[in-house]
Amino acid sequence: MEDKKNKKIAIFLSSFRAGGGERNLVNLANGFADLGFKVDMPVIKPVGQYKEQVKEGINIIDLNVGRIIFSIPKMISYLKKNKPDILIATDEFTHIISLVSKKIARVETKVVFRMGNMFSILFSQYKGFKQGFLIPFITKRIYKYSDIFIANSFGVADDISKVFKIPKDKIKVIHNPKSVEEIKRMGKEKTGHIWLDNKDLPVILFVGRLRVQKDIPTLMKAFKEVRKNVPSRILFVGIGREQKKMEELAKELGVREDVDFFGFSENSYSFMTKADVFVTTSIWEGFSNSLQEAMVCGVPVVATDCSSGPREMIAPDTDLLYRMDEGIEYGKYGILVPMGGVKETSEAVQKLLSDKGLREKYSGLSLMRGEDFDSKKILNQYLKALDLE
Repeated sequence: MEDKKNKKIAIFLSSFRAGGGERNLVNLANGFADLGFKVDMPVIKPVGQYKEQVKEGINIIDLNVGRIIFSIPKMISYLKKNKPDILIATDEFTHIISLVSKKIARVETKVVFRMGNMFSILFSQYKGFKQGFLIPFITKRIYKYSDIFIANSFGVADDISKVFKIPKDKIKVIHNPKSVEEIKRMGKEKTGHIWLDNKDLPVILFVGRLRVQKDIPTLMKAFKEVRKNVPSRILFVGIGREQKKMEELAKELGVREDVDFFGFSENSYSFMTKADVFVTTSIWEGFSNSLQEAMVCGVPVVATDCSSGPREMIAPDTDLLYRMDEGIEYGKYGILVPMGGVKETSEAVQKLLSDKGLREKYSGLSLMRGEDFDSKKILNQYLKALDLE
């Protein structure tokens, strides 16, 4: 193990801005550093919320470029000079730059692609020449040259195998790492929101970016039905382009007074530990960070059985590639509903709010499942996959 720790690990990011992939790689970097590995973090634009979470001793390397493509010469120079044993990247841009830079630098660095999204869906959403054509065109031709793929879910593994024609034995499935102890510590803090710190009605919680992918209209319409039978409120923690539309929808549905958009929080865990139910109605995910964290915090969860992630967390003993299209599934660790299922989502939330026993049962099961995502356990899986044990 001592010899292995002499190896250098480079974790390549576009920025430290709020995003699931960035947060997970910061967690990984910290974990590797805690084990004594030498860790570099080349970053195209080293700005964003997660920079402050990088532990001392990790070498942040500012590539200092205005446009992503200009980072290639800097990465070539970095690779030639430092010769890291492993280079981990997590988005299409850093993936491409990693492979091109390694090829030109002619180093033995092992390139590892962390894959955290459903690329078949992502590519269908892209518009314009650069994202709509060029990125899919390039990635489908060069991704096969990565040494290792680490998918954060079985759904993502299946998807990238099909999209990029990658042999499945080249793909390892490792879930997102979560600092369980830190999340629970932060969860005890006050939220600064009167609905939770001085609760007088049940609160339904959503945490995440407010964008089309999250299908907030389904959740808002479901809340309207919940509110008819169970006096309650819904709180959205996060920012995004869809906020104004969702504010207008809340008005149209007549529920605006019991809907609040809190914005971004540095500590969403404090909201999770105090909410009565956590709900996500996404139409696709990689492996939902907020759903993982809600389970670590012990809040009962309701999630759509979307393309990847929720089923693996909530019903891991079932067929992970199956997708329900009707009804409610009371899973081992939470409740699954079909995508776009306003009626089913409403009924599942109402059941949890009105049945204290069921709510307490799923709260305990969430806590139990959350332990599976602890950073130490996940890091051991990375060590094995990267031959660093």
